[in-house]
This record gives sequence, structure tokens and C-alpha cells, in this order.
Amino acid sequence: MCKAAVWIFILGLAVVTSAPIKGKIKVIGSSQPIVATVGDDVILPCLAEPPVEENLLMVEWLRPDLPFDPADPQSQNKYVHWHHNGMDKDDAKLPQYAGRTELNRDSLKNSNMSLKITKVRLSDQGIYVCFLPKIKSPWGATKMRLIVEPKPGETTKMTESPSPFTLQFFTEEPKGIRKAITVIYSFVALMIIIVGLYCWYMWTHLCQSNQNRFLQKG
Repeated sequence: MCKAAVWIFILGLAVVTSAPIKGKIKVIGSSQPIVATVGDDVILPCLAEPPVEENLLMVEWLRPDLPFDPADPQSQNKYVHWHHNGMDKDDAKLPQYAGRTELNRDSLKNSNMSLKITKVRLSDQGIYVCFLPKIKSPWGATKMRLIVEPKPGETTKMTESPSPFTLQFFTEEPKGIRKAITVIYSFVALMIIIVGLYCWYMWTHLCQSNQNRFLQKG
């Protein structure tokens, strides 16, 4: 009975200490538009806080605002860059980004998944999403806008295609959801701790009673 009480108590402490940490993992990008000039290189920031384990670093950069091209079935994927299991999958990219995107391997070790786009084009202007599919949280993705300006002396400017849908990713934590999750975890942890303390009390009380009986018999 004593061992059971101790394990229940430890389990309660584990729920209290570990559950909130998982809920705090958040992918952070840029809340302000990023501006680049045609022909330049640009870096789109993306960082996970707190840092996550390397086995969770499956990174997908997407362009959800691009319309589907019936002549190119691959355009349905909308991948700008695809990085899984430590490898980049170039054949998953949209054709216009072939050979122009990269992640810094050293930075990935620190959960920095910023994307570098080289030789920026006018067609690169639009909405970008940095998504970690293994982070089971509404904060596992972030979106940002890239604005591409023409070279000095040029007046042509790309007009963004309207997005046919609304992005379902959060750039800020939904306080209601997080509060509900925290309350549930706290309640479960509290109940486990109470049960553990009750078992511990009953066990010590039983031991004391047996000791008193033994002394009385003696």
C-alpha cells in the first residue's frame, strides 16, 4: 500500500510539472511584413520556443495563398520547403522555388527554422506559413507576409492573388483554450495528489494502530 501511495504521489507531481511545458511550445515568426527587393536574398524568421527535441523538427514551409493550377497537380501541396527526418525533399517543392530555398543546419539544432530564399522574384510576394506537424498544438505554426519591391528605377509591382480561404493557424495563443487545458490538468493533478496523500495517511495510521496493539499485548 505504501508503494502505491508513493507512486500515485509521484505521478501527480509529474502531471503538474510536465503538462504545462508541452502546452507552451509555440512557433514564432514575424508579426510585421518582411520587405525584400527583386534579386536579393531574404530570410523568413521561424523559431520554436522553448526549443524542441530534434526528432520533432519536421518543418514545412508553405504558400497557402497560391491558387491551385489544374495543369500542375503538385501545386496542390503548396510547399516552399519540406524538411523531414534531417533531409530536404526537393521534389515536394513548388517548381518556382526549386534551388532557391534552404534551412541553416546549425540553426536547426537550436530550433531555428528560418527559411532563406535566394534571388527573390516578384512572384514570391505573398503569405508564408512555417509549420511543425509534430507539434500537436494550435501554436505549432506561424504565418507572415513577404512584400517584394522592384529594383530601383523599375515600376512594375506584383499584385497578390487573393487567397480563397482563411488561414487556420494562430499567431497568438488562444487564451480560452489554454486556460481550459490548464484547469483540466490542474484538477486531475490535484485529485491524484489528494488520493496519494489519503493513501499515505491511511497507511501510516494503520501502521500506528498495529504498533499500539503490539505494545498493548507486550
